[in-house]
Amino acid sequence: MSKIRPSFVADGHGEAIQGVLKPTVAQKMTLSGLPNARTSVDLTTMIVEVTPTVACNFDIGDASIVAKSGEGFYLAANVPQLFNVGEHTRIGAQASVSGEIGTLFITELS
Repeated sequence: MSKIRPSFVADGHGEAIQGVLKPTVAQKMTLSGLPNARTSVDLTTMIVEVTPTVACNFDIGDASIVAKSGEGFYLAANVPQLFNVGEHTRIGAQASVSGEIGTLFITELS
């Protein structure tokens, strides 16, 4: 008889996150689809869950990476995603659709 392997939550890259995580910091930022309207916030933990209310493009990195308006990875609306951000200190995002306004909810976990 084989042992049951526990299933761990996976981050946005499909890597397992071992152990129980607890929320430590909750943040939110406004998403705007206007040109050059990218906003960013500081991160204090290595694991974050992000949930946008509208489709958006985002980056995780230092200030020079997250400041690039109109670029980044796509996140679908209302779909929570977990990421291991490593040593990166900021997340920046902007709504994917021109003129659309929404919110990006960020939960830092440890």
